[in-house]
Amino acid sequence: MFLEVAAWAAALGSGVIRMIFREARRFDFALGGGTTPRGAGRGRRRPGLGLVVAGALGTGQTGRRLALLALSGAVSLGLLFVVPLAASAQSLKITVCASGCQYTTIQAAIDNARNHAMVSVAPGTYAGFNVPGNNMNSSLTITISGAGAGQTTIDDPNGVTIISSLPSVTLAGLTITGANNPGGDGGGIFNNGTLTLKSSTVTGNSAHYRGGGIANGGKLTLIKDIVSDNASSGGGGIFNGSGGAMTLKSSTVTDNKTSFRSPDIRENGNGGGILNFGTTRLQGSMVTDNSAGIPGDGGGIYNGSGGSVTVSKNSTIDSNSPDDCVGATC
Repeated sequence: MFLEVAAWAAALGSGVIRMIFREARRFDFALGGGTTPRGAGRGRRRPGLGLVVAGALGTGQTGRRLALLALSGAVSLGLLFVVPLAASAQSLKITVCASGCQYTTIQAAIDNARNHAMVSVAPGTYAGFNVPGNNMNSSLTITISGAGAGQTTIDDPNGVTIISSLPSVTLAGLTITGANNPGGDGGGIFNNGTLTLKSSTVTGNSAHYRGGGIANGGKLTLIKDIVSDNASSGGGGIFNGSGGAMTLKSSTVTDNKTSFRSPDIRENGNGGGILNFGTTRLQGSMVTDNSAGIPGDGGGIYNGSGGSVTVSKNSTIDSNSPDDCVGATC
């Protein structure tokens, strides 16, 4: 949006400049009267732009000079707005790569980002991060985009954490793997804010308690994502807590598992693919080949007390062990 406004403003300023020079050439750089263009009353004289302005500032050579100064000043004033606006839009772009970019870590980019920043992460493997980190903007909205799930990887035992004070975080084109939360919920991603995950893969993560791949207590939207091969005591792939609202669009939850680990967690072993106590919606998505360890239930989805699961007709819950979906609204 900012780039579009800047481009529009720049084009407007450029148009004004072209108009002035066109008028100047038409009236022999005098900014006085001119001859009407061919076909519009041959031989007649009509007031040009310069003459109209000069009429307001005075007649004669002095008036024409004042008109020229006024027009030049107007253009300069316009550029005072155009240039900073374009620069501001440009400053919202942040690059991350091993060398030659603004930052070498995603966390440093987040810490220094302006609101509505677009963080572009080059192919490679990077450490995990926390949003907002050390950024003092309590209303930070940020997009972090990798080069694609097969090219940009977050491989870190600490995974990714999204804090509740933020209005909106978008992660796209990433693989999140190698995370292990030995004492809590959420291995790969812990979200307590508003998170949209796009065209990404969450795989090979674990948590001692719930949500080996993802633990959500806020608002979570998955679009064209894969959550696979994650493990925990409950919700091997995804744990959606009682305050969570989760929507899966064209996404796949597969080959996740749970196991009995800790007797103080009542969901032990439940929800191989998804453990839900909040609101979950599946739209054109698949939950397949997940497993709940003994004595767990809901190999695909376990819908706990107070939870709600809505499954669209073009979604699939199949081939999970020991069962596909357990709970009141399954």
